[in-house]
Amino acid sequence: MGSLKRPPAWLVIPGYILALALTSWLIVRFRLIDSLLFLFIIPCVLSALFYKRRVYWTLSIALIIASVWSTHKVSANFAASLNTIAVASFSTLIMAELMHALTLARTQAQTVQNRQTEESQRLSEMGIALLDCDHPEQVFAQLGATLTQVAPNTIIVINETTPDQQHLVTRQLLGLEGTLFEQAEKLFGFKIVGRSAPIATHLQERFYQLRLLYLSEGFCALLDDAVPQTVGKIAEKLFSLHDVYTIGIVGHGTLWGNVALITRQPGIELPSHLIESMVYQSFLALSRIAMTRQLAINEQKYRLLFQNLSTGFALLEVIRDEKSMPADYRVLETNSALWKIFQVPAESVLGRTAHNLLPPTESVWLERFDEAILTSGPVSFQTFSPATQRWFEISAYLPEPERLAVMLSDITDQKQAEEALQQSEERYRAVFDQSVEGIYMHDLDGALLDVNHIACLQSGYAREELLQMNVFDLHPAVPTNPAADILRQWREWQPSPSKQAINAGMARFSRSRYPPGSSNTPDGI
Repeated sequence: MGSLKRPPAWLVIPGYILALALTSWLIVRFRLIDSLLFLFIIPCVLSALFYKRRVYWTLSIALIIASVWSTHKVSANFAASLNTIAVASFSTLIMAELMHALTLARTQAQTVQNRQTEESQRLSEMGIALLDCDHPEQVFAQLGATLTQVAPNTIIVINETTPDQQHLVTRQLLGLEGTLFEQAEKLFGFKIVGRSAPIATHLQERFYQLRLLYLSEGFCALLDDAVPQTVGKIAEKLFSLHDVYTIGIVGHGTLWGNVALITRQPGIELPSHLIESMVYQSFLALSRIAMTRQLAINEQKYRLLFQNLSTGFALLEVIRDEKSMPADYRVLETNSALWKIFQVPAESVLGRTAHNLLPPTESVWLERFDEAILTSGPVSFQTFSPATQRWFEISAYLPEPERLAVMLSDITDQKQAEEALQQSEERYRAVFDQSVEGIYMHDLDGALLDVNHIACLQSGYAREELLQMNVFDLHPAVPTNPAADILRQWREWQPSPSKQAINAGMARFSRSRYPPGSSNTPDGI
């Protein structure tokens, strides 16, 4: 009896309770209180209906005959014995069913636990395998190998999207033997694996859901417009295709591909939650690979930019003393521009400290670096290096804690040009101020820009007064030569090369006050 296929407990136990109530009603209705065997009749009939065994039908008939016979033909003592046996048998039957229900519940719970443990182990194994994948093809291969174990007797198609997420490229097709695979390619008229096809419009929204979806339209729903529907119907019959499911390899709005599962037998139930978890793990692996590739590209671009910078760069690590104060700096990274500035190879710089690299004359560098560390703010300064006889402009900031980024530019040529310009301006000012003739500098509109001491004596005005005046205030235009004609002539006048050189010097001297085009301005009236 233990090997029989029992009905569920939720059906058996209520059935016995209903049988007990019906039997009690029959005993009261027909006054059969002396024969409790009737309590056992209907449960036996129910058992016969539940288990479909001849022994239960035989026992039921025998109980009916024994109950009627014990009521009319036997003594009271013998009838009481039969009643006791009936009560004990009925109680035993109820207890057996209750024990079976408890055992079945424990078995089901253990089965669920075992299945969950097995699924967790599969997911863990797949996750570990995906960590070793550094190419999308490896991810698709691992996903296909795992799905064949989870969903046997199923055709599995794994597709990858193109970068524009508008087409699917078939990467894996599993579940078909070689001959069947060749027949499928001949039937469709193209190579299946590696073929690119546009995503069907009616499937686009479905692919963007990380959920195993059942396609009621069948296999033909997976085909694009290039494949006739009649060919799809033929394929369904030829390869015994039944239920069709699909799920997108998607997350955060990014579609890396999709998986289609086609059952070849009716009634196959797929572990949807396990498949969804595996597909999501594949999405995470593909995202990691894409991110790693992008980081490598960005790193390469950064390296090219970093090494081709004309500005020297060094990344320093802060070395602190026992009082947690900055004591020294270790060179972690430099670019080629820094090596060229100091004319030293990289291997002689990396790993060394600033005190070992910089001579004592450059102590101001370390002082300003300490300032940047203590204030956690950027510093910028210009300094002359006696060791290299060069001028440098240095900026330093903290890109992260305990790291100091230093940018260094050689500004020696700029400093020499500024010094030469200053000397030229000083010589020009000496000539301008010590001239024995009055010099009036004005723009093309006649506004006075500068005058020397002799000009002030000639005009009788102070220098500040003259700079508020126009040249025509000193030399009013005559009717035959109005101011407008004079201004036009100034603008059209082209000085000689020697005069251009003098005007260029005047423009440099007054470059902050001279407007563009002042090189064509005459030096006086």
